[in-house]
Amino acid sequence: MTRKGKVLKQKPKKKRPIRVVLTAGPTRAYLDSVRYLSNYSTGELGFCLSQALTKKGIELFAVVGPTQQPFSKLSFKKLVEVETADEMADATLKLCRAYKPDYAIFAAAVLDFKPQKVISGKVSSQNKKWKIELVPTPKIIDRVGQSYPRIKRIGFKLEWERKNRKELLEFAHDLLARKKHHAVCVNFLPQIKKGSHPLWIVTKKGQVQKLRTKAEIANALAELVTQPEAESV
Repeated sequence: MTRKGKVLKQKPKKKRPIRVVLTAGPTRAYLDSVRYLSNYSTGELGFCLSQALTKKGIELFAVVGPTQQPFSKLSFKKLVEVETADEMADATLKLCRAYKPDYAIFAAAVLDFKPQKVISGKVSSQNKKWKIELVPTPKIIDRVGQSYPRIKRIGFKLEWERKNRKELLEFAHDLLARKKHHAVCVNFLPQIKKGSHPLWIVTKKGQVQKLRTKAEIANALAELVTQPEAESV
């Protein structure tokens, strides 16, 4: 296109920032109106991840369970606070549908089981027995993969029994192959102590990193999602 004999150059289309959906914190499973099951998750790793990702200029959408971490003070494109695994699953899928993120990082400690029936009101403490039947909760990372296969998924796997390096890598690569994850973060509960959070990140490209603190893990994952060769087309 010309104007008065001059060639007008088209401005290059501005590339949008990388988008990430993050889950963080614990979840609850109510037994009755006042009692619930939960776990030891503090949400601190998810908070560190949020800080590291936003510092990289990433557009971050977070779904956070009950935690004392000050998530509301961070700069999210959208922050959704939830309690239960079902609420977290619904919110995560809605964010993926609405914003089409490049990555989804599943750092939340989602309960694997919930009561089949939630009792309305408060079960009396005078009862001699209270039989509770548990059923599986939704596997959020799998549901995202089924509905949105183009989103690169980074999963976390907390194990009890420690594995040597060979066993750990075999375990991680099996997960990557079966679940088609972009990367998996593996750690072992007995090794986690105050101020120390050993964890291995294994990617589908064969990269292996061992980190020792939550800050190191957060920075490593922020670097992983901003690698030029890993960005979505």
